[in-house]
Amino acid sequence: GELVSVRLDPDPDAKQLRGVVVARLGKKTDLKIENRLTAALFNLRTTFPDAVMRELAPFPTTIPPEWLEGREDLRDMLPCTVDPPTAKDFDDAISLEVLPPGEGGGWLLGVHIADVSHFVAEGGPLDEEARLRGTSVYFPDEAIPMIPDRLSGDLCSLREGVDRLTMTAWMTLSPELEVVESRLTESVIRSARRLAYDQVKEACLDRSPRHRAELGEPLCAMLEEALVLSRRLTQARLGRGAMNLDTEEAEFIFDAEGRPVDARRYPRHDAHRMIEEFMLLANETVARFFTRKKIPSIYRIHDEPDPLKLEIFAEVARSFGLLKPKEAPTPEHLNAMLDKIRGGPLEAMINTLLLRSLKKAEYSAENIGHSGLALQDYLHFTSPIRRYPDLLVHRLLRKVLRGQPLPAGVQSHLAVLAKGASDAEQKATEAERENDKWKACLLMK
Repeated sequence: GELVSVRLDPDPDAKQLRGVVVARLGKKTDLKIENRLTAALFNLRTTFPDAVMRELAPFPTTIPPEWLEGREDLRDMLPCTVDPPTAKDFDDAISLEVLPPGEGGGWLLGVHIADVSHFVAEGGPLDEEARLRGTSVYFPDEAIPMIPDRLSGDLCSLREGVDRLTMTAWMTLSPELEVVESRLTESVIRSARRLAYDQVKEACLDRSPRHRAELGEPLCAMLEEALVLSRRLTQARLGRGAMNLDTEEAEFIFDAEGRPVDARRYPRHDAHRMIEEFMLLANETVARFFTRKKIPSIYRIHDEPDPLKLEIFAEVARSFGLLKPKEAPTPEHLNAMLDKIRGGPLEAMINTLLLRSLKKAEYSAENIGHSGLALQDYLHFTSPIRRYPDLLVHRLLRKVLRGQPLPAGVQSHLAVLAKGASDAEQKATEAERENDKWKACLLMK
């Protein structure tokens, strides 16, 4: 009555299937059996080898002073992290300063990202394991992390009130939202507050006096300015032809035993979009740095859609009266159509069909641009705790900032790593979808 993993005998001429049981997964009725089954079906790595744990053992519990040498000290600033309430790892913090009108106005935006590359030695057991995993995998009630919790949930996590090593992207924005100056630096921060999206909403969008008092006026003022800036950045992004696809996500509710008892639409509001906009800008800024200096990197690319697939989608949209007979499926027309159906009965179906007619975003050592974001330069820099390409970008960036030479053949090496990262991402996405379906079935049952 138990489910097992079996390694099959590879002999193609064998009369019947034979194999060896390599793992007992449990009974069909076990709690969270679907998580173990999903991991087994998609061959996800769920335990860390001893060599990885040995590499972690000597790390101190707090950041020693000698690690801070040569870093920009930002500990007297007011950065904060904004994440879902259940998040365990905080890899990005933001700070924002309004520049005086006398100096031309605008903003100084700081995006501070956990410096995971400081801890993960290139070519070591930890690095090898992170490369094989490629990404963290998130089930509704469990995460399979890319790097062990000792780092992901502790030493690399930008926790409130403790010193943490970071890589910072400083962006000076003009009142017209041009990035007039950018600076990338190794830094150390001390997060002022760990906030959830809804706390920002209650204090700065709903303006609840109790929540405002909890956060304090200086932090509320910064977040309100950040919300204003991010809305303008969104408008600018859509104005240049980026796709405005807000895909629906389901959020499962579990009882004390861990059984799914309800599912609802994951609520998204301006606090989510604010963090997204700032991360997009940081990713673009770092990508432009590599492109301008003609230094190899791993880019996040998104090829132009296949015209035939897009035209098939346009036919469906026209049959629903969402596009006029002569309207071509340009980004402008598609965004107008998405605005029209937002919140309506057609939204989920049309969004899904449109996504399927676009190419998939992937990692590449060749920079061909990102058509979905309408950007020529884009990469992933902001989540090194949970994505291997971000960790590689940090590593390359550190070498450049320190004036160290890049190894020979780095371009072809990056091409191999990019392919591996794209494959790992695809596998993780399929596993997450499969697990969601399983949870939905358990809920219906």
